[in-house]
Amino acid sequence: GGMISRLTFEPIFGSWAVAMTAILILLAIPILVEPRGGDLTPRRRRTILAIRIVASLILAFAAIQPAWIRSAEQPTAATLAVLLDRSRSMTLSDAESRTRGETQLAVWRRLASVLEARDPSLAVQVLGYSGDTTPLELPAVEAELAGRAEGMATDLGEALAAGLRTAGGQPLAGVVMIGDGVQNVPRAARAVGEGKAVVDPQSVARTLASLDVPLWTVGVGPPGDADQVRDAEVSELPESFSVFSKNQWDVDFVVRARALAGRELTVRVWLTEETKANAQRETKDEGTTGLELATRRVTPSRASDTIAVSIPLTAPDPGNYRLLVTVDPQPGEAIVTNNSQVAFVDVREGGGRILYLEGQVRPEQTFIKRSLGRLPDLEMVYRWIATDTASQWPVGLQDALEQPAADVIILGDLPSAAVGDTQLQAIAQRVSDGAGLLVLGGLNALGSGGYQSTPLAEVLPVRLRAAGRNPSPQADSREFPLRLPKLHPITALSPDARTLNQQQAAWETLPPLLGINDLGEPRAAPGVQVLLETMDSDPVLVTGEYGRGRVAVFAGDSTWRWWRSGNSLAHRRFWRQMILWLLDRDADSADVWKIELDRRRAEVDEPIGYRVSSMSVRDEPRFEVVSEDGTTREVSPEVMQPGDAETGDPFVWEGTLPSMPPGVYRFRASEPDNRSPPDQAAEGSAEKSFQILDNDAELSQPFADFAYLTQLAAQTSAAGGASYAAAEIDELLDRLARLRQGATSLYVTKHRLGDSPFSAWPMLIALVGLLGAEWYLRRRWGLV
Repeated sequence: GGMISRLTFEPIFGSWAVAMTAILILLAIPILVEPRGGDLTPRRRRTILAIRIVASLILAFAAIQPAWIRSAEQPTAATLAVLLDRSRSMTLSDAESRTRGETQLAVWRRLASVLEARDPSLAVQVLGYSGDTTPLELPAVEAELAGRAEGMATDLGEALAAGLRTAGGQPLAGVVMIGDGVQNVPRAARAVGEGKAVVDPQSVARTLASLDVPLWTVGVGPPGDADQVRDAEVSELPESFSVFSKNQWDVDFVVRARALAGRELTVRVWLTEETKANAQRETKDEGTTGLELATRRVTPSRASDTIAVSIPLTAPDPGNYRLLVTVDPQPGEAIVTNNSQVAFVDVREGGGRILYLEGQVRPEQTFIKRSLGRLPDLEMVYRWIATDTASQWPVGLQDALEQPAADVIILGDLPSAAVGDTQLQAIAQRVSDGAGLLVLGGLNALGSGGYQSTPLAEVLPVRLRAAGRNPSPQADSREFPLRLPKLHPITALSPDARTLNQQQAAWETLPPLLGINDLGEPRAAPGVQVLLETMDSDPVLVTGEYGRGRVAVFAGDSTWRWWRSGNSLAHRRFWRQMILWLLDRDADSADVWKIELDRRRAEVDEPIGYRVSSMSVRDEPRFEVVSEDGTTREVSPEVMQPGDAETGDPFVWEGTLPSMPPGVYRFRASEPDNRSPPDQAAEGSAEKSFQILDNDAELSQPFADFAYLTQLAAQTSAAGGASYAAAEIDELLDRLARLRQGATSLYVTKHRLGDSPFSAWPMLIALVGLLGAEWYLRRRWGLV
């Protein structure tokens, strides 16, 4: 609306009656009180009377207090937030023959020129956004947009939240977001310790709507949707696998498909040894190396589909491998960089399958299963053959014995009749072929179980007698402390003990056994050893060989007492070392280093923490990162924790790997003077590979997401929010102008006589001047 002006009067005391009375009195005084005396001529009378009337009129005019009032509507002062995309996607092509950044610059120029001229009450705050948000000074905005955008991510939620904060208590006229609408929040921003929560753009848009603030989105870039963008992607493959040789493990991942409904996709799984992968890099051979382990075919059923895939694999020989999962590129795919994903596979020695046959539910089998069950490299099949099924003996064990073949067979407190000679012969053959056999003591085991007259008798390293049990706990309260006749990996309970006496001291801390079986005499054969015996020199643990397999006979059945007395570590170590010996593999203590990484696959600038431990290295070790071209970079640990040989605590070093460009690297730990070649880990050192992703998602999305921008703006449609194309910027400006016209305030100004020095002082001077002139003339003329 225009300006309205009017004259009004505000009489003293708010009463016209009082004001008129005062005016009448003021006008009557000059007439009723006439001058006298002296030489009063008619002319002089009229002069004195005129002066008095003018003075009275001035006082009367002041009594009615005239005021000049002007009222007008003016736009309310407010802030307009403008968000500009500074991510690297602005370097991609627009629908027209220019980059998205150039289109955005043209939009800003048009926006800035109109806003500056049209509405001076509107303060414009400009923010550049990518993975974070930065305020831009108005004079420098055009130069900023003309430069190359370098943002590695796009966080629309944080950008909108920053736009909401720009008002700073002043009314927010609206938020203008210009960009391609592709949300790509970096994982590094979500890393633990960053203290930055991911902001949902939809949530911020709803907040703007609740505040009646419109959101206007301006899309730049070529529009695309699921019907246009063909894409097959491998995702959600774990970063790494730690498995044991010959064990089976599942490779789980997801295949995402867009615009490929009904088309068969071929998925392939490749496995390459790290040493071969390193050699391939050194020779610059970009071809596919390694073994193709599996092929699967999947068919998406929808335009946008997610298919979960699980492929069972058998672990190869011990070593470090690289697993590559690929989906074959499809015709018309715009992006093929996401068609594959890499994982690292650490295959450890020591894995095996155990078949445990037991006839009695007793504490011993419970705690042996508990100790071995905590070892991820061992797979156990437990079979309980109850004594009340004796009428059905021998039970059928073909499936358990043959599919898959067991690496170690454990016979517990089980009579030989439960298995039968035929199946015992099969077990003997399995041992001869290379399997391990462990026979435990018990009331119905060994000689008490009739094994001395079965095909297994020749397999055992002892000559069993029918006598069976050496006084049992039910018949005698005797206890059987154990003695070490020699050092052996099975009985090495203390990893730091180097002498027989030191190991014997460790065994003396354990509770004695409660009864043992009579094993008879050890065989006089090569490889037969007595590793544990009673104080009376009766054999308790005897080991030997049969064919290509190893055999151990343990006469006790109460090692569970160790666990219950607080020596669970000794219990686990003894039984694990027993199984590893039967598998003909070294024990854990042979490993010099243990390397742990927070993650094996990370984005650029995403921190990777490491933890290295060792029981044998005491001096300052060497840590380094080996790159694909063989160059090394030393790494300094941030934390060092000293070890303790008595408690079994290792030395530990912790830290964070330095930031590195995309590529595959190896983190190496070695002893201080060990200088290993870049392409391999020398003896006494260990490595673990990791990958820094060349995953520039900003450059991998060829289309803008106009649908998402429209969805965000629609949240504020009630407040006037809407989405526009870059060519429709004038429509946005017109809508802003209309909303600004409706957002006005009434401004009223009033000028009243006497309220300001500019009106009060002239009136006072005139009054004083008139009264002074009248007094002067009366004195001069001699009037009273």
